[in-house]
Amino acid sequence: MESCRFRDPPTSSYGIIEEKELIQAMPVLHMNDFPASPERTEMNDSHRVMPGDGIAPFDKIIKQLHAINPEMVFSLELFNRDYWKQDPLEVAKLGLEKMKSVVSSNL
Repeated sequence: MESCRFRDPPTSSYGIIEEKELIQAMPVLHMNDFPASPERTEMNDSHRVMPGDGIAPFDKIIKQLHAINPEMVFSLELFNRDYWKQDPLEVAKLGLEKMKSVVSSNL
C-alpha cells in the first residue's frame, strides 16, 4: 500500500485506514507524499514528493498503522523525475532522513 492512497477523498477503497485485517497482513508501506496541487483528479505518480514535503495526513496514517501493525516497514517510493536527475545516494539519504522525521514526529 502507498501513503498517497490516503488522500481525502481517498483514491482507493482503503479510505483513511479502515481495513484493519488488510493492514495487519500488509508488511510494507510505500512512503511518499503528495502536493496540494494539482487537483487529485489531475495528479499522477510523477507528482509524488518526499515524506513531509506535501499534505499527506501522516498524523493519522502513522498512528493508525502503528496501532494496528507496529512491525510495519516503511519503504521510500518516488516516481518524480526531478529526483531521478539527482545523485541516487543523496536522494536515498534525504528520503531516509525525511521518513524518520515524519514517523518519529507522529508516533
